[in-house]
Amino acid sequence: MTTMRILPCLLVAALGAALPAQIPMSKYTNTFTSSLTRGFYFQAPTTLVLTHAQVPDESNYGKQIIAIYKLTSSPPAYSSTMPVTPAAYIDELPSATRWQLPTPITYNTGDWVAVLGACGTTSGSVNNSYGAAQPASEVAGMPITLFRCGIQSNIATTKGVGAMWSENAGSIGRVRLTFAGGPQSLAHCTPSNGTATLALSDDKPAIAGKSLGLTILSGGAANTAVALAIGINQVNLPVPGFGTLCVNPIPLIVFGLPAAGTTGTEYLFPLSTSASGIVNLQAGLLGGTGLPLTNGLEVGVGK
Repeated sequence: MTTMRILPCLLVAALGAALPAQIPMSKYTNTFTSSLTRGFYFQAPTTLVLTHAQVPDESNYGKQIIAIYKLTSSPPAYSSTMPVTPAAYIDELPSATRWQLPTPITYNTGDWVAVLGACGTTSGSVNNSYGAAQPASEVAGMPITLFRCGIQSNIATTKGVGAMWSENAGSIGRVRLTFAGGPQSLAHCTPSNGTATLALSDDKPAIAGKSLGLTILSGGAANTAVALAIGINQVNLPVPGFGTLCVNPIPLIVFGLPAAGTTGTEYLFPLSTSASGIVNLQAGLLGGTGLPLTNGLEVGVGK
């Protein structure tokens, strides 16, 4: 993946009411397909309120399974286990959906947050999205480290109840967790004229005072540059012969960004320490045949 450091000042200026926060985690490395389910855990450094979760679906399976746990101690090292019952659980949820927990889960300082998640159904194998071990992360402006945990089954067969272990040196199973008080992202609106995609970089969500990472995959479309539409509101407007507009491009369109690659190009936008708010983004790939458009992406800044 190519990384470009760029700074359209108007994008930063457009970020002007913070939404819930997705914590940083490892970038995707590979998919582990098995009847086993993986995730990660960490200790809450302060009071936290978990509101949303989503499993990345790089294999395009289409369904996700998520179990959220509130533990009083860290999971023991494999092959020892501890019995666990989820505080929140869901399966057969479309993987394009960011799950809003029916009741937010509050963690007090010192509680252990654990999550298991994969894409699949309630039987057979599931697809775990793997990322590098022990990624440095943060929540509510405080540093944390994410550690690998798992259960030796497809958690959908028991609705998340099982025997959990840890394996700190191993790859984490990636699940996007969103806590109240910081950055978020939500993909919306599917264009009708191509397969290019726009996503938040999982290791660089929109945290004030840091760099926001946006990743664009060309989907195979030829292009020499990228234009980024920056608006406040979402739209879903098919335009004959053009595609679907997912964003009302007000206040601006930024031109001249470097071309997007087939394996993904990351664009970095440094944010000020006072940045806050919400914007909606959509990219268009320039210089090739037609104007391939990405999905829309709503991004909110937080701590």
